[in-house]
Amino acid sequence: MRDNHEGLPELIDACERDGAFFAVVAVTLAGETRQFEIGLQEDAYRAVKRVLGSRPFDQLPGVPYRYFFVPSTARTERGTAEVDFRIEQGAAGRQFSFEIPLSLAQNLLWFFQLKDFGSTSHLRCVAPNYT
Repeated sequence: MRDNHEGLPELIDACERDGAFFAVVAVTLAGETRQFEIGLQEDAYRAVKRVLGSRPFDQLPGVPYRYFFVPSTARTERGTAEVDFRIEQGAAGRQFSFEIPLSLAQNLLWFFQLKDFGSTSHLRCVAPNYT
């Protein structure tokens, strides 16, 4: 089990806009972090909202939660994926399992496997200098 989020893609947000669904994923490579907006199917959108809505630690005012994809996935009999997310709030952090659509797991794994930002030119970068 990981004890930090270094090198893991971070789920930032999910939204619905004009009947389409999107998520924002942050990736850090060589000290540079970029946020990308990706299109989702509705079931993947609901899964991202479920992950982002989980609050396993105390409700400390002013201490935000962060959600990082851990590249340990298993395909379920239902055709979905069982994946882990490292959820952090301040100094507290643990991995939690979620069932998500296989397509979403594959997209998050792709972000994890990035070596440079060259192959992301087709994606909408929404915050090139995320901190």
